[in-house]
Amino acid sequence: MKPCESVSLAGFAPMWPVYLIDLYSRRLLGYPTSVHPDADLAGQAIKMALATRGGGVAGVIFHSDRGSTYTANDFTMRLIHASA
Repeated sequence: MKPCESVSLAGFAPMWPVYLIDLYSRRLLGYPTSVHPDADLAGQAIKMALATRGGGVAGVIFHSDRGSTYTANDFTMRLIHASA
């Protein structure tokens, strides 16, 4: 599994969606939205992805654009806790 995450402005409303996709199977794993594009929103996507996969993410490679959302300490700790 190679998950990939993207944050983009929804356009008509101030809502930020995050999509976490398994690049191998193209399966949508997480898709939370928020009014703030922050590490908590990205963390919610990780939580949704873990629930979708049923856990067991040891050895998974997480790929992102390396922006501040994904380099924040809170987000990094969530990935470490999830063993990704």
